[in-house]
Amino acid sequence: MKGGSILKTKYEYIHELLLEQAENLSKSPYNWMAFLKTSAYMFKLPFQDQLLIHAQRPNATACASFETWNEKHSRWIRKGSKGIALLNDDNTLRYVFDIKDTRSPSFKPLHLWRVEIKDELEYIHMLENKYGNMNSSMELGHAIIEMSSIIAEDNMQDYLPPLLKFRKDSELEHMEEHEIMIELKSLLTNSIAFEIIHRSGLNVNDYFTAKDFYAIKDFNSIDMIMQLGTVSRDLCEIGMNDISAKAKEIMIRTFEQSKQMIQNGDVNNERSDTHERIDIQPSGRLSNAESESRRTNLQQPIRKDEIQLPQEELSGTSSHIKSEERTEQTSENSRSGSNTENGSSDGRTVAESASSRQENSSDGMGTAHEQSEGTSRRNHSQGDNLQLDLGLGGEEIKNALPPFDLQDLPALLREDVSLQHTKEEIQQFFNEHGDDEERAIFLESCYDDTLVQTFRKPERYDFSYIGYKKKDHGLEVWSGNYLDQKSLSYLTFFDLQNEVSKLIESGEYLIPTYNKMSPIQKALVLCQEKVPVK
Repeated sequence: MKGGSILKTKYEYIHELLLEQAENLSKSPYNWMAFLKTSAYMFKLPFQDQLLIHAQRPNATACASFETWNEKHSRWIRKGSKGIALLNDDNTLRYVFDIKDTRSPSFKPLHLWRVEIKDELEYIHMLENKYGNMNSSMELGHAIIEMSSIIAEDNMQDYLPPLLKFRKDSELEHMEEHEIMIELKSLLTNSIAFEIIHRSGLNVNDYFTAKDFYAIKDFNSIDMIMQLGTVSRDLCEIGMNDISAKAKEIMIRTFEQSKQMIQNGDVNNERSDTHERIDIQPSGRLSNAESESRRTNLQQPIRKDEIQLPQEELSGTSSHIKSEERTEQTSENSRSGSNTENGSSDGRTVAESASSRQENSSDGMGTAHEQSEGTSRRNHSQGDNLQLDLGLGGEEIKNALPPFDLQDLPALLREDVSLQHTKEEIQQFFNEHGDDEERAIFLESCYDDTLVQTFRKPERYDFSYIGYKKKDHGLEVWSGNYLDQKSLSYLTFFDLQNEVSKLIESGEYLIPTYNKMSPIQKALVLCQEKVPVK
């Protein structure tokens, strides 16, 4: 303690940075547009992470953890690089690094997808097949705007109720519901299109001005901007997935075609060289040995190198090979020392030294040890393989969803939307009936087929969704929007009655949902969530 003030922890500093940045977004259309340019490259990450990356590294294009860069992409963190701090739910920090903070010890580039002008017609046809005829005069930018309008129109109703609930203390408080819907659709359409157009490499200034985003100033409260950011992020991902999948498909196709041309050229050269080496006997015939050798060579199948990508990620590639890697000077490896900065808000500085592999210390931000490049280079023939950014910025495509985090289950069980009995009645039944089977049967009768979604942790400004829907003799529970789930589990009512029983015994079942809490209750929740000063 100095001068009577309490020193802030790193977590508190980053949490305050998040709130400051959120408040700043609604002050100017230009602030919102600048954020959209960053989030366009992080469209799979939660809005909260996007905002913190924009605050600390606005020009970042592909972010991943130390371990992901090392283990999945075989890239090392450069000496002196500083991590971008993000918030964990357990009041700790984690760090990610931008692709510019990394390098490949084998000089293998990592390509980010991009749209080429020559392929624009193919993208337009893809969008027309999925979203219907486009009135875009065959121009990709306008086709993206039309697609964004359809996405906003089809999905905004799912997000509107919570927006209306939390509009207090913002300019939206004084607007009618139909006015809010008109303004929200326009802002979402422009925001979605702005991100996708920018990420596709088109010039956003050809399509938008600050006037198109002036409505952002009406979302001038922390609650409203966090919710708007979550909605915009969720809906943008829908359109961005379509564009990125087509881009990756074109990239793989182009790469395969280029390899085939090179291989065909090599075969022609081989045939020419073989012809020049043929020895003719006086009889005018080939010798038996040479004839058999030539027949064997011509019958040998042409080898087709496979792209080194995980099988579950082979969903397509990109149309423009954009290399993020430049040849490294070997003198960089001769550097020594460490640039550790104690007490910095963005994590420790990564240092490099000669070793067989790069390591990370227990806190996730330790010294990075690197193998001498003189002995670590692989055969240059490996350059025939194409490495894509299928896991960066959260762009990994998975076939199976991870299980729902049961730590979020109490928030769902306390949600009383569409319950056929009040929570007080449910608690009374559990107190009067101790049989698990009876409790399970009664609990099943309390739920109908209504799809229910709520915010995960609004008290921490986490407005990502969790939800449930009755299915057979249980509930499907998920995180993320119902149409874009991030995790999914199925729990029977026998399982659920046990969890409800635990909440009743701990006195937590009747706690109201956050939007129904009184100001005093909300203050108590915030006090309980506050990080202890170290």
